[in-house]
Amino acid sequence: LVNADFESTPALDGGIEGWEPTTHANQDGWVFALDDGTMHAGRASVRIRRSGNDPWGMLHQTLPAAGLGGETLELSAWLRTDRADGEGAILVLRTLANGSVDKHVFMKPPVAGTRDWTRYSVRLAIPRNSIAVGIGVMMQGGGTLWLDDVALVALPSL
Repeated sequence: LVNADFESTPALDGGIEGWEPTTHANQDGWVFALDDGTMHAGRASVRIRRSGNDPWGMLHQTLPAAGLGGETLELSAWLRTDRADGEGAILVLRTLANGSVDKHVFMKPPVAGTRDWTRYSVRLAIPRNSIAVGIGVMMQGGGTLWLDDVALVALPSL
């Protein structure tokens, strides 16, 4: 993962190194920013806040799946929410093959309301034909979400 702890210097374009923001329809409906005043560990976290009526905002990155086919991956991260309404915050783990999403898992239940820092995780078996793995966090509804200390690990085979 790139910049999994959000300790890198902010990107020149004001973005978050290694991460891409995506919204349902209106990029101006969400604010994605480094936050050096609220963090789980280290010097900063990422804050995601809805600033309009767009239903969801997501911060994500995509990695090559070479060598991961047949593995089970666990995506974990520390999340904190303030007045998260609607469906709330979720972790997302997906695979891509043949030009589209092949498999995906959304964290259940979502994190809603006001919650202090808590570690959450999702797991997904990676198909052998996957060409990429996508990881991310999505906020669905209003309120604020903080994200910190993201990890992606291959679980030991049983």
